[in-house]
Amino acid sequence: PSGTIIVTDALVHLLNDDELAAVFAHEIAHIDQRHGVRLVLQNSGVFIVIGTLLGDINSLSGMAGTLPMVLIGSGYSREFEAEADLAAARYLLATRGTTAPMRSALARLLDNAANASMPYLSSHPETEERIEALLEFEKNHKPLSAGRTSDD
Repeated sequence: PSGTIIVTDALVHLLNDDELAAVFAHEIAHIDQRHGVRLVLQNSGVFIVIGTLLGDINSLSGMAGTLPMVLIGSGYSREFEAEADLAAARYLLATRGTTAPMRSALARLLDNAANASMPYLSSHPETEERIEALLEFEKNHKPLSAGRTSDD
C-alpha cells in the first residue's frame, strides 16, 4: 500500500534490463491501480465480518494486529495480477513494440522457482496462462508498423 517496490539482488542478477523494466511496469501497475490498498480493505472487511458473525468484537483488535503479516504472506489476487500484466503489456507494446520481455521474465522466474522456494508465486495465475495472455494481447493490440494501415 505504501508504493514501495523491493528488488532483490537475485532478481537483478536473474533478469536482463528489458525484463527488469517489464517487471517494474507490472509492479508499478499494482501501485497505480491501488491493489495494495484494495487488498487491505478486502482483508480488513473479512476480519470485521468474522468478528461480527462470531460476536467477538474484542478479538477484532487482535486480528487487526495480524493484518500486516497476512498481507505480506498473501500476495495480490489473481485478478490484480492479470490487471498488472495487462498494464505492463500496454507499456511494453508502447515502448518496445513487444511483450517479449515480460514473457521471458515470467519464464525465467518460473525456471528459477523450480530451483528455489518462491511461495509468493502461489497467489499468481499459472505462468503459462500469463505468457499466453500476453501473446494474445500482443497479437490483438500490435502497434501498426510504418506503411501499414488498419485495413491491412
